[in-house]
Amino acid sequence: MDATFTMDELLEAQKGLGNGKVLGWDGIMLKFIAKFWDVLKDLILSMVNNAWQQWDMLISWKDG
Repeated sequence: MDATFTMDELLEAQKGLGNGKVLGWDGIMLKFIAKFWDVLKDLILSMVNNAWQQWDMLISWKDG
């Protein structure tokens, strides 16, 4: 899979999620991610693209 996600796509996905929600088993709330977005956004984009390209995702990501 050669395609990668863009920062704009990541921002759109982040906006579509509710702040009081927890994304997965780690318990990190979206409110935390939103507060530190400027620090985390490049890391999250890199992590998502790496997982997508390697098809090495967490089970919770694959299950939706």
